[in-house]
Amino acid sequence: MFTEKNLIKLILKSINKIIEKKLRINIFILLLNYKNKFYLKFTRQFIKIGNYKLQAPSNHYLFLTKGSQPLRDKFIEVTAKFVSEKYPNCTFIDIGANIGDTAARMANNCANKLILVEADDFYFELLEENSKQFINKIELKKLFIGNGEQISGQFNYNEGNAWFETKTINSKINTHLIKNICKDNVSLIKIDIEGFDIESIISSIEWIKKQKPAIIFEINSVSLSSNYLNEIDNFFDTLFKSNYERFIIWDDSGCKIISSKEKLQIMELCLYLRNNTINKDTRIYDLNVLALNTIDDDIFLKINNDFNKIF
Repeated sequence: MFTEKNLIKLILKSINKIIEKKLRINIFILLLNYKNKFYLKFTRQFIKIGNYKLQAPSNHYLFLTKGSQPLRDKFIEVTAKFVSEKYPNCTFIDIGANIGDTAARMANNCANKLILVEADDFYFELLEENSKQFINKIELKKLFIGNGEQISGQFNYNEGNAWFETKTINSKINTHLIKNICKDNVSLIKIDIEGFDIESIISSIEWIKKQKPAIIFEINSVSLSSNYLNEIDNFFDTLFKSNYERFIIWDDSGCKIISSKEKLQIMELCLYLRNNTINKDTRIYDLNVLALNTIDDDIFLKINNDFNKIF
């Protein structure tokens, strides 16, 4: 029998849950802010990428991987080279430019105009300073790229990465669409924005279908829930319907895994990544994917041949 006493107990129980949740969130925000403040005080060091010496926090992952992963991000250099040869007058866009390390790899291999996009204040400052060295025409944009809607959260930092932590409601930020970054003809888009890659591409897919750029993006193992696998499946369906049918995939250390024109092969790799994460036996943390329109079958072949020569 539902009595007034039972109702009061139910209300008090609900209030306690709300208070406990808010307390957990507040503790999480407090610890996050403390960790971030500590990270932002790291001393800066120089790291050489091709012809350029870039400033970076001393604990940046680039310092950790430079000797042990010689092929890391090599695919960006190779892609920039062959895309530039075919489209020398088109613009390249680097979304999630960080300190400018991937832009430096592009600049070492092409003379195209580079639009460098970074949302975080800390990394944008470093990007602004580092990009002064590049001989290419450079345009900097401090934008958070997404689906065009407002989101709540705050930036979190770790070993050279800044990702937007949506578990907190510390602040709100407006996201912007890829299609609104510029009015140039674009032949290459590199996007690495920690989990926002896919929705950002989908939100500008009609513009992408017209521009037909090569697209480099990341599939992150941390985000690979069962629901996210369905999202990825739908995402690749959309790409194939948009004449993106040529794919090359590398692991996080820069080793080529496969080149494929089959969606099933790509989805099996995503499932492998998810299962490794669930079993806590992760050997590969991310998949770096290059998607090419069918008009660029020649670039697809050249990149494959170049990576075959490496070994």
